Amino acid sequence: MVKTIKLHNKLLINGTAVSELNYDTDEITVEHFAKAEGMKAQSLQKQSGTMLVSPVAETDYSMHLYLGFMAIIALAEKEQKSIDINDLKRVKGHDLKKIMEVGRNFMLSSEEVATEKDDTTKSQESTSENA
Repeated sequence: MVKTIKLHNKLLINGTAVSELNYDTDEITVEHFAKAEGMKAQSLQKQSGTMLVSPVAETDYSMHLYLGFMAIIALAEKEQKSIDINDLKRVKGHDLKKIMEVGRNFMLSSEEVATEKDDTTKSQESTSENA
């Protein structure tokens, strides 16, 4: 589902100042996910000079940020538009946090996943009650 992030600080995208970014986490592909992981690793290596051990997915805030970027880029690609990751890397302040939250929410259970999990738990409970 397409959603919009309203930016507090305008951002130059392809030379145009924008105050909103559209994204859709359902458009993130395996390639987008791998690219986000690679970019996160590259960024961490540049900062420390060595490769760091990745934290667990739920608390990997750098990965969440890059997944947020990928949700924006993936939707743009679907709409046959182009957004350069380097434009997105200029985001700052609370806008940075908003994009990170997109990626974090993608990594955490959604309502749909929670519903599937509840259904599985119910069938397991039924099975153990019948035993």
